[in-house]
Amino acid sequence: MFFTARFLRSVGGLIVAILIIAVFGLPVAVHADDNRGDLNLNGIPFELADANLFASYFESGLIVFTIDVEAQIAASDVNMDGVVLSVPDYVFLVRIVQGDVHPDSIPTDTLSGLLIDYFSDSSFIVSTWFEDRVGALELGYNIPSLIPVEVYALPAAADMDLTYSYTDPNLQISLMSNGSASLPGSYVPILEIVFAGNIAMLTSVSAVGYFGNLVVMSDGTGVLLGDVNFNEIPYEIADAVHFNYCLLYGDSVFTKNPPAQILATDVNQDGIPLTIEDLEYLLKVIIGEIEPGDPVGPAVDGNLATIGSDFGITVTTDLDVPAGALHLVYYAPDAGTLSVTPHETISGMTLGYSLVDDSLRILINDFDGLDEIDAGVNDLFTIFYDGAQPTFVRAQAAATDARRIDLTAQFCNEPMGDANGDGSANLLDALYIIEILYDGIPDPPPLPREADCNCNCGIDLLDLLALIDYLYVDHNPLCTCRQSLENCPEWSPPQ
Repeated sequence: MFFTARFLRSVGGLIVAILIIAVFGLPVAVHADDNRGDLNLNGIPFELADANLFASYFESGLIVFTIDVEAQIAASDVNMDGVVLSVPDYVFLVRIVQGDVHPDSIPTDTLSGLLIDYFSDSSFIVSTWFEDRVGALELGYNIPSLIPVEVYALPAAADMDLTYSYTDPNLQISLMSNGSASLPGSYVPILEIVFAGNIAMLTSVSAVGYFGNLVVMSDGTGVLLGDVNFNEIPYEIADAVHFNYCLLYGDSVFTKNPPAQILATDVNQDGIPLTIEDLEYLLKVIIGEIEPGDPVGPAVDGNLATIGSDFGITVTTDLDVPAGALHLVYYAPDAGTLSVTPHETISGMTLGYSLVDDSLRILINDFDGLDEIDAGVNDLFTIFYDGAQPTFVRAQAAATDARRIDLTAQFCNEPMGDANGDGSANLLDALYIIEILYDGIPDPPPLPREADCNCNCGIDLLDLLALIDYLYVDHNPLCTCRQSLENCPEWSPPQ
């Protein structure tokens, strides 16, 4: 294991020796005996104070042990594997202190894990898949950079303690749980690493399960691309069906060898598995329009709009090229009775949806390649619900030639005129538009599309007059959100 950045900065000349301990632990000839878990030697093992002292060791090194160094080191062998001062010991101790496990319930099972790095021009995303929750992850990279390297936690890792240290070219990263936080047992992006250079090579990776289990990490070497159902025969219709199920129900459908099955979905070989363009590429290989390994062209642009109203949510696309597949995810914990009804524009395609773990997943595709989502503006389907409105999370689209479509998410609620977003157009919205136009809003958020009452792609006096007319004078209807999308596909009025 690698120590945290605070530890690396604090130990100075002892860094090399102690780093060896952090990576491998320190084998000792004796066990903790009666002192096991009692790092502060106060006669009471498995206290919060013991866990805090252990955490201090990772920050400052052996100098934190001031009572009886040899006995305190031996007491750190909490999982009784003969290796002291290790991250598995620390994670297991935290679980005991939290009351999650009994001190005698020493974890013996080993978990599987997968690490995937996806590179862009100036950063890369670190994604993980674990068989179960993980309490610690340590990474090392060789990453020459023209600027200081920065590491950012993505939402799946936001509750973990992130520390890192960069001394060109070595980057050390630690994600540690100091309480109930964990990395999830599913495929998720966890970190973004920003740098300026040409290479970034993974030099080490180790992980510890939530209860202190060891995790065997893999980078997917030797995986047979296209063999999603893991029967050693790639590019079958059964592989596409299995991939389809994953996008609808989550990666829990991979039960034979989840890490290998996840990596096998990267059929377009762009370094990112489980994408809708991978599914479209796989289908094109199956029907003979693409040969495995054929490159695809550059990404194209498109817009996707979620239009909310009193009765449901209509999803509309405005695409530069026809699409062969679309995948959307909404957060819908309290949607009540929920259904998704396709519009005539996609009548020849298959629409599937599922509600799993408060996530509404919607998938539109066509297995035989005969139908498509047309270019231009099209209403695709409507989500009906009788509870709380589902919240848009993300969307992916693939062109009919398996190119990625970079979707710009657009949002607006009917009716137009609801500038303050409270669900109705009224006097408060008129006052809000006046504030936008004349008083100025300190640190304004992105200006709402709904304030563009006449759909002229801006917010001005004419919008205020149109809203007042609608509310109090001739009651002429305001323009619709769909009209706004057609007139203003890129909503960016001056601030």
